[in-house]
Amino acid sequence: MRQAAPVDLPPPSQPLYNVLNALNASSPRRTPKRIWAGIRRTRLIAIAAGVAAVTLSIGFVAVGRGGGEPTPTALENAKAVAATLVASTECADLKVAAGTVEAINGSSLVLRTESGKTITITTDGSTKVTHQVTGSVGDITSGTAVMVRGQGDESGKEVTAEQIAVLPKAVRMPNLPLEGGFLDMTRLMASRGVVMGTASAMGGDGFTVKGANGTEVKVVASSATPVVKQESTTLSELELGKYTVAVGVLTDDGTLSATIVQQDGLNNGAAPKLPENLPGGFAEKLRDRMSGEAPHDLFPNGFPKGLRGMTFSGLGCDADSIANNALFGSGMLTG
Repeated sequence: MRQAAPVDLPPPSQPLYNVLNALNASSPRRTPKRIWAGIRRTRLIAIAAGVAAVTLSIGFVAVGRGGGEPTPTALENAKAVAATLVASTECADLKVAAGTVEAINGSSLVLRTESGKTITITTDGSTKVTHQVTGSVGDITSGTAVMVRGQGDESGKEVTAEQIAVLPKAVRMPNLPLEGGFLDMTRLMASRGVVMGTASAMGGDGFTVKGANGTEVKVVASSATPVVKQESTTLSELELGKYTVAVGVLTDDGTLSATIVQQDGLNNGAAPKLPENLPGGFAEKLRDRMSGEAPHDLFPNGFPKGLRGMTFSGLGCDADSIANNALFGSGMLTG
């Protein structure tokens, strides 16, 4: 006679465990064998009925969740939870995690997001790890990619730099919404003291930055202007409590296998905010241009959820560019 294939069922609920444990622990009084056999048979029938009822209820729940699909495994649950802590990019395999460093354990680190949840980042010999170090205006030449923060004029045509971040030359700038007769994002950002692009027209009083949409902004800077840049380091040299970005692949166990890890060790991701009084209809128009959902805790200063696609737009699978834009540009547009 062929044996039925074993059926994998979820463990019984705690109340059922309690009933079974009580039955197992009970010591029956001395009872004639015939009567005891009847009682035992009655108990077994009752237990079987209880198990059947629990099994049926589980079955109904499963059907209600999608036609009897199997219960998610622990690994699936771990990956699903981790997926809520990362942002997607244009590259299907690359995700972005960000937060402050909670712990460093050998070749892995733990990031605590703004929501208080943690995600583990794993690295190997091929992972690029960098942190910020002090630079100088002399590090900026024509063609250098920069992120400038400072004081902008109302027209968005000039920014007096208070800090300049020098980005690797290979880094690409994200695509921003084009003017379209309504919106010039580079000008708007510059009016709030933020400009990101490539440097040109170097001079004694500063330089010009061309934004991703071609708009040029004058940057006023001197040799005294603070400059930061990224420098290679090791995982063990990263600082606890500092804002850090990791780009990599989300694995089945819920960890992020990082291609690149970057730490903002000097200014910890501080960023200005958009003006409180936006031009008429601007907020609605901007919302219309936004798409997708990003976890709020990805960015330290309330980075708008829908701007995730804008931040990484046009970067494809360029992990370096994605990491730099997440690190330096994460709070450019805050609400």
